[in-house]
Amino acid sequence: MLVAVYPLLEEIVFRGALQGWLRTFHWGAHGWGPLTYANMLTSFVFAGLHGWAHPPLMAALVLFPSLVFSYFRDRDNQLRIPIGLHGFYNGGYFWLYGAP
Repeated sequence: MLVAVYPLLEEIVFRGALQGWLRTFHWGAHGWGPLTYANMLTSFVFAGLHGWAHPPLMAALVLFPSLVFSYFRDRDNQLRIPIGLHGFYNGGYFWLYGAP
């Protein structure tokens, strides 16, 4: 569940729906360097919502991987790579720190 289902669902909701919708706005497709404003806003929302299940520092540490996942969503306009990276990240996280 933590390595396959959650990454799939989270990527569909956040990178697929939210980031995709934010990119439809003129400002959403622009950004800072390789990061679009849609990417940054989606990543802040994603990290913020992890605060309900994780301590504040761990929730904040979700921000960097989220920016990376969103970058690949912007670059390829697909969800395959973000889903794979998210599953790999979760697998490594739970292998190192144990399942919640």
